[in-house]
Amino acid sequence: MNPYETLTSKIPKSDVYGDVPLYGRYRAHPDDFLPESRAATDIQYWDSLLDCCTPETRIYGDGNQGRDIFAVGGIIVHSAHLQPKDDEKARRTHSYGDANDVATAKLVNERFPEIPVPRYYFQGMLRGCHVLVQQRIAGVGLNVAWPYLSSNQKQSFKDQTRSIMLKLLTITDHDRSTPTYVVEDADPCTHRGIQERERRILFDAQLTDDLGLAHNDLNWSNIIVNEDAIVGVLDWEMAGWFGRDRPANVHRQIRMPDRGTYSHLPGMTEERLGDLLYWNDLYDF
Repeated sequence: MNPYETLTSKIPKSDVYGDVPLYGRYRAHPDDFLPESRAATDIQYWDSLLDCCTPETRIYGDGNQGRDIFAVGGIIVHSAHLQPKDDEKARRTHSYGDANDVATAKLVNERFPEIPVPRYYFQGMLRGCHVLVQQRIAGVGLNVAWPYLSSNQKQSFKDQTRSIMLKLLTITDHDRSTPTYVVEDADPCTHRGIQERERRILFDAQLTDDLGLAHNDLNWSNIIVNEDAIVGVLDWEMAGWFGRDRPANVHRQIRMPDRGTYSHLPGMTEERLGDLLYWNDLYDF
């Protein structure tokens, strides 16, 4: 199958994401909903938009973060308004991560406009929860396209991702002498839901590498592709002045699957295992 196919009628029933047609595949259409330009600060406008964010338009329910993701025409909405009011995860603050997302994407776009980042339309409180509204980039999630890619295409996307990482590392804040998120956060375990282990890695004082900018969560689902090119890099909430080694350690130790965990599973061949672990060496350059 064409890895970049977006028409649901052409997606095989065996596709891993076939039962979630709005997830990871999007072809822009002139009639797709887009926010009105006057609406940037119109709270009532954005509140009414949440009426379109229903179980039918939900593409991802994040049990760990307590916030759902909805696809409505040409936008993506992050909101917990459908979650129970007494759900602590749903009610925790997302303001730090959302502010980091918006600020970092703006910074990257100003320095390297060729790195494709989404446009952000709204960030704030609606119906008692933090809401983020952003552009829905046309293309296919790398995680969705992955099973249909050739080995050469997979290597190309790894090389393209590394090229983006190297550009980001050249963006520095000369006033920084210690690692931090772009929007500083004294308690990321609470505000961003990260593990204590990840916090220790990121703020390890013993590492002395340069504190260039790092995305810090370049997994397949945060990369949008089309026609053999990366057309979108999403979710900058974990980005910061961390240099290379700290995010590399987080990537290997926390983000990626471990060989020992999967190698003994029934039916696991060396070929399948190699494909599963293909992204583990992303920082080996």
